This record gives sequence, structure tokens and C-alpha cells, in this order.
Amino acid sequence: SSFGLSVIYLRNDNPFSQIDSAYKYILRSDSTFQSITTKGKIVYLKYNVSQKTIDSLKNEIYSKAFDVYKRNNSITELNKFIERYINSPQYNEAIDLRNSLAFKETKKKDTYQEYLLFIEKYPLAKEVPLAKERYAFTLFQTSTKNNTLEEFEQYLLKQPKTPFLNKVENSIYSLSTS
Repeated sequence: SSFGLSVIYLRNDNPFSQIDSAYKYILRSDSTFQSITTKGKIVYLKYNVSQKTIDSLKNEIYSKAFDVYKRNNSITELNKFIERYINSPQYNEAIDLRNSLAFKETKKKDTYQEYLLFIEKYPLAKEVPLAKERYAFTLFQTSTKNNTLEEFEQYLLKQPKTPFLNKVENSIYSLSTS
């Protein structure tokens, strides 16, 4: 019955179509099928239910679920997919897509705080190196926006390993000798 419910929830030609319910029932079908005897499995073959058809339906559900969640183009929706469909072949693709969307939102805000938040929240994202560059640059710009000797000195104290060390030192020299 779980297999049949999974099929019904997967199909779009009825009012009961609901991908998460289809997934719930295919998981139940899979675990139930694995626990029955070989003799019981032979009985289910009459209804075209086997490990192969269960796996095939599960893959179809994974694919459709990814399309559904991806279509919303939202970090929240992709996070739901990532949390619910851990064994999906599309799992890593969903993570990459979510990270990409999160980085686009971070770039729109373009503050060092947002870049730091992105780095902390998605430490394995492929966008992290660029986020670190943007973090350093926006922090430097924000910290030295008035171009004063005090700002550059404070920035250097707080960020001694800054990639802008030469610029900071040159600015300090220039402002203190003028």
C-alpha cells in the first residue's frame, strides 16, 4: 500500500499530488520490503513491486523533488530539500545551488558583516575564497572610509595580516608626514 500511495502522490494528474508525501511512502515501502521474507517478495512481484521498482520510483521522486524545490529559487526551499532528501543523487547539486544563491544575496548587500556571515554559515562553499577577498576589501573600505591617520592605525592594529598592508603603511606614512 505504501508503494501505491507513493505512486499516487508522485503523479500530477490527481488532486493528491504531493512530492514530500510520495517520498515518505516510498521510504516506508522500501523499509517494509526489505523486512519481508523471500517468499513474501515473490508475492509482491505479481503487483510489479520489487526492490528494482522501488529504487526506480525513489529515483524518480528524488528527481521530481529536486525540480520542485529548485524551481522556487530560494535558499529556504533548497535547505528543505537538503534536509529531507539526504540520499538524493541531486543532494550536492542542491547544496551548490543554495550556496550560489546565498552568495548572490551576500554580494547584493556587499558589507563585510554579510561576507563574514556567509563564510561562517557555508564554510565548505566554493564561493568562500571570493567571499574572503570581498570581506577583506569591504572591511578595509569601511574601516578607512574617512582616510584619517587614526583609522589606518586602528585598522592595522585590528588587521595586522591584511592583504592591504602596503596601502595601509603608505597611507600612515603619507598622513603622518604631510
